[in-house]
Amino acid sequence: ALAWVREINSKARRPDLVLLLEVSPEEASRRRQHRGGPEEMYEDRDVQRRLSGFYGELASRFPEETIVAIDGDGEIEAVHSACLAAVLDFLGEDCACAPPD
Repeated sequence: ALAWVREINSKARRPDLVLLLEVSPEEASRRRQHRGGPEEMYEDRDVQRRLSGFYGELASRFPEETIVAIDGDGEIEAVHSACLAAVLDFLGEDCACAPPD
């Protein structure tokens, strides 16, 4: 699977920054139940655990990439704040896009 991912991405533009939202299989299951609707192909608990393990190793599998793991188990506002902080940190202090205090 990793060779396939590398191959399909070999022609793509490399990202400047990757935000990896880490959501535990348990939290993902809770959110799916809350959402309702039929189960989709990747929503099986065993598949979710395997995918979680794979994505958890993403930074070590792609050391040439700038990957920042974000705890995605929290509330929307907390996850948003963590994502924004990671992007602003990546852009640095000279970034004119920082929100006012």
